[in-house]
Amino acid sequence: LRLSTVSGGTLRNAIPRESFAVIVLPSENVSKLQAALQETEVIYKTELNAKEPTLQVTAEETPMPAFIIDTCTQFRLTNSVLACPNGAVRMIDSMPDTVETSNNLAIVQSEKGKIIIKTLLRSSVETAKAALAQSIQAVFELASADEIIFDGEYPGWKPNPDSVILKEMQEIYEKLYGKKPA
Repeated sequence: LRLSTVSGGTLRNAIPRESFAVIVLPSENVSKLQAALQETEVIYKTELNAKEPTLQVTAEETPMPAFIIDTCTQFRLTNSVLACPNGAVRMIDSMPDTVETSNNLAIVQSEKGKIIIKTLLRSSVETAKAALAQSIQAVFELASADEIIFDGEYPGWKPNPDSVILKEMQEIYEKLYGKKPA
């Protein structure tokens, strides 16, 4: 199986909704691919049915692409995407239902002979954000990425569960709705 192009995600600050790839494989392996995709779809639908009831894994025949990604780059791309931290990395100790540090592997796109990967990392703790950035950088350095850029960051904001305004808002909510806010 060889990869020609990949296009997943559209915005850095949004969880990708869909992903597409153009692949090339020998014609005698098409039925094996279809069987593997059907099996994969069943697995994902079973695991994710409550949150993703319309999930689909599909393949359709396309014309032979003009460009195929070399095997070394395909290997490094696949492994770096699998290794890149994605999702919640750490929860806030004093507020265990609240994410402290996370990363969104938002966009993976091949265009004009380059593969561009964009993530959005965030944390309410600056040192945790820096540590996560180091982990992400290490993943892509190990994959021999030509360029790794961190930009568009915003500062961490540590919640204060003892703030005056929070207590006031909780009291107002309780008066309006007759119950404590979650």
